[in-house]
Amino acid sequence: MNSNTQLYPDSLYQHCSNEQLNFKSTADLQSLSTIIGQSRALDSVDFGVNIEGNGYNLFVMGDTGSGKYTLVKRFLDEHVQLRPHGQDWGYLHNFTDPQKPWYLALPTGQGSQLVHDIEKVIAHLLEELPHSFDDEYYRGRMRSIDEASRKHRVRLFGILQSEADRKGIVLL
Repeated sequence: MNSNTQLYPDSLYQHCSNEQLNFKSTADLQSLSTIIGQSRALDSVDFGVNIEGNGYNLFVMGDTGSGKYTLVKRFLDEHVQLRPHGQDWGYLHNFTDPQKPWYLALPTGQGSQLVHDIEKVIAHLLEELPHSFDDEYYRGRMRSIDEASRKHRVRLFGILQSEADRKGIVLL
């Protein structure tokens, strides 16, 4: 037999004074190491993450604000500590065959450091390279190369002129 008991709003409220609590703010509390009521979801994430092989993905869905991101992030943060560390992979342009870039395997975390270092080198070159062409030594070398090139052209034209004269050809 089913017995219905009527509930009144006053009986549904439990008053708790601040003195009963051993903290001043919820910021003082440590976060839980597990997510309450999500054991099935955690088992599913555990199963998905432990599939050995390529091409498998983990799809997580749920209402906005339901803690999906927190659940997966926390699980992966703990799980990654138990697995061997991977490598960072960099791909370098192959000027000989652009369709086949070279790859570079780096220790974990070094890929972002390499990117940072390359960006610093590029910034340095963009700053310093223009000054290199304003240098008196550079201008002197350019004049020297231009003069050597002019002398070489004059010499070659002289040889051509001599050969043309010998064969009775007039060069204009």
